[in-house]
Amino acid sequence: MHKPARRSLTIFSFNRVILSLLLTTGVPALFAAPLRSPWDGKHVAVTYAAYSCPAIVHIAPDLVTDGFYRLDDPTHSIIDPVRQEA
Repeated sequence: MHKPARRSLTIFSFNRVILSLLLTTGVPALFAAPLRSPWDGKHVAVTYAAYSCPAIVHIAPDLVTDGFYRLDDPTHSIIDPVRQEA
């Protein structure tokens, strides 16, 4: 029985693999600017003053917050026509 010949990785193709890895990962990193946080260089004054949160604004009464899917559907994928019209 004849086995198909395996194509060996030659030195030329190995060099191409290494070169492509360097070009895609290493070289662009050399020219990239260092990452900076948007908060770098901005002074934040620390205070220990008490803060009271404002009262919660009530949601509009006509805003639907529980959805219109069937309550017995655990995947929430079946629309309940009665709840949709409500």
